[in-house]
Amino acid sequence: MSIEVNVGITLGVEKLLEDRGSKFSLNQLKDMIKITVSLFNKSDFIVFKKNLLQTIVTDENNNLLAVAPFLIPEDICIVSEGGENNFVLMVILPSEIENEEEK
Repeated sequence: MSIEVNVGITLGVEKLLEDRGSKFSLNQLKDMIKITVSLFNKSDFIVFKKNLLQTIVTDENNNLLAVAPFLIPEDICIVSEGGENNFVLMVILPSEIENEEEK
């Protein structure tokens, strides 16, 4: 059985990818997506938290789900929606979520 995953990124995440000083790459984003897919059964809201030597992966309730062996420039969230074989992932910064909630 195959699963189709479509990924969207927000303007803030796009700026991080374009900013060479942030040291955030497409390879890191791919790794984050792989981790998110592996955690589909745990949560539909995954938070990748910046840490000193690694990235901490939690759900929306701050429950530890995994530790990733790479660094990110700031916290990044991935929200998933979908059914059995088709998922959409939205990669978004926490500040962008807060801005949407204020509107």
